[in-house]
Formats: sequence, structure tokens, C-alpha cells
Amino acid sequence: MAEKDLMTPLERGQALAKGQAVDRNPIILAYGCSAGDLLNLKYSEWREDPELRTKVIVNAYQELRYDGVSTQYDTDALVGLFGGKLFYSEIGPNSVAVTPVQDLKDLSMLDLDLVCSEKDYTFQHTYEVFHRLQDGLSDEVGAIGIGIEGPFTLAARLAGAERLLRGIFKTPEQVHKLVKFSADVLVKVHSKFLKEGSSVAMMDPVASGTILSTKAFQKFSLPYTKYVFDEVKKISSNGISYHVCGDTTLNLEVMAETGANAISIDNAVDLSVAKARIGDKVVLVGNLPPVEVLYNGTKESIDQGIRECFKKGYNSSNGFLINTGCAVPIGTSRENLYQYMETARDCAAIHANTSLNQLTPESFDKRY
Repeated sequence: MAEKDLMTPLERGQALAKGQAVDRNPIILAYGCSAGDLLNLKYSEWREDPELRTKVIVNAYQELRYDGVSTQYDTDALVGLFGGKLFYSEIGPNSVAVTPVQDLKDLSMLDLDLVCSEKDYTFQHTYEVFHRLQDGLSDEVGAIGIGIEGPFTLAARLAGAERLLRGIFKTPEQVHKLVKFSADVLVKVHSKFLKEGSSVAMMDPVASGTILSTKAFQKFSLPYTKYVFDEVKKISSNGISYHVCGDTTLNLEVMAETGANAISIDNAVDLSVAKARIGDKVVLVGNLPPVEVLYNGTKESIDQGIRECFKKGYNSSNGFLINTGCAVPIGTSRENLYQYMETARDCAAIHANTSLNQLTPESFDKRY
């Protein structure tokens, strides 16, 4: 445990579930591809090595002591599995060079049986990493999370975002078929891990309100996201976190209809607005700007930014947890990460140890 912490993440979560007192509320940090920075490793050096990937994830948790540990099922591998080609990045996630689907009218190359098979190398090494993390950390942190892209983003990866978005107007029935296939992929992947105790974190950046209108989101994203979460709940009662990048202000109520327990809010959304509109339906998570404040900021601006998040979110009726608005950028300094955790601990302790009728925004202007 960190010096100021009196409980492990597992103890904290169990106590909160029972309505008991905790040392502080949980602190989330969307720390994925950049976790290797702490060991001076590029993402390409550890992403597909189960032993090294485990080491990177464990090291990041042990150094920073945020709540929740997870690993990612990188859906870009499905591109190659179904006949497409990838552009391999040295420093970050791979991108698609040639999509498997070249015409939305032909989805014949998409074979669900290949997913989680011996040919699905991403599943194989993610499964190994999951068990390594579970064996090493689950007694301290609880359920190990599996992060995965949402159905609309996976469909965009398989067909290309431009082709998928054009298809909404030209061949909507084929878009439905592709997004439903993508949802079936997610159900199959999650089922493998949920049966062994995982939790779910789903990110759907291409379903952003910056890209999809509310009407398009309701028609082409909501039914399939809800389908995934409904199937997930048949297997496990563990928490479901859902994040959509960009400005989703117009789509907040629809996102809350997906069945997720927690909605992670991008920093493009005003947390006060999200609280007013969906705070009574889901736990709100967010939303310190990861680039402007965490990556480019000073200790003072990080401290101020986190306190502003707590001022806006502290009295959300279904709960609030601090997090970055999106993934921590590669190259974020260790000093800035330490400052994030220091201020977050102070504010999360105030949040946990003061009743809501006594808590005010001004509470978060003070340190212990």
C-alpha cells in the first residue's frame, strides 16, 4: 500500500459495497499504453510479451497505487485474423493499413470461430497476462479488468471508419450486420474472462458525439452496446465501465441506457452537466484533461485540475470517482503522475470521510 493508504483496493471496494467507512474513495487512472514509460520501455517492446506485459502493469500499479488493475485485449489483431493488414507502431497502438472488409456488402471473411482460437494471438497472450495478474494481485486489488474496444469502434476497425460512416446512409442494413458481428466478438471475448473473475472496461471512441449524432448513436451503437452488457450480466455481477471519447454531451442519457454501472466522461464534457443529467443513474468517472493538464501541466495545475473535478462531481447522487478524461499520454512525466496521485488521495479522503450534507466545493480547496 502507499504510505497514506490504510486499505488495499480490494478492502476498500468490499467496504464500500457494504456501506462501511473507507480510508479514501477509489482513484482511477487510465494508464494503458504509457505504463511502460516507468520502465523506459516502448509499447512495442512489451505489448505482445506476456511476461514483460505483466511486469509493466504490476510495476505501474505498485509504484503509483491507483485502484484497479487491468489489461487490454487489442482488437487490432482481429484485422490480421480476418485477412487485413496492420501498420506496426514503435511507440503506441498499431493502426490498420488494409481493412479486412473492403465492401460492406461482403462480410464473408468475418469468422467468429477464429476469435479466441489458437490463431487469435491477442487472446492467447491476453489470457496469459490475465492469469499472471490474477495470481499475483487479485488478493490485493480484486477483479482484474479486461479493457476492449466497443462494437462500433471494432466495426470501424474492420471496415474503416469512413466506409462505415458512409454505410450508415448508403447500406444501413450492412452496418447493422457488421456492428452486430462486432458485438458478438466482444461477448465471446468477455465471456472467456468473466467466467474466471474479470471485470469489464469498454471504450468506444468512434461512437463519439463528435462523430455520431444522437439519432445515429441510438440506432447503430446503443442496441449493440446494450446487447454486450446484457450478455455480460448473465455471466458476472462484476462492474461494467463504459467510456466514449470526445464530446458526448448530447448523448449522455443514451449512454446511461447501455446498462453500464459507471460512465467515464471525456474532458470535452462538462462534469457538472453530466452530473445533472445522468448522475442519478450511473457512477460518474472523470475527467482531468490528460494532455493539457496531466501531460503538459505543472504540479500546481494538476492539483487545481483535480480539485475542480471533485468540486463538480463530489455530490453526484450515484457516486463519483476521479480519473483522467481519456488515456494517459505516452511520455507523461513520473513527477506529474505522482502529483496526480497525491492530490487525488487528499480529495478522495475528504470525499469519503465527510458526509455529503457537510461536504462543499470549498472542502477540496484545503489539504490535510
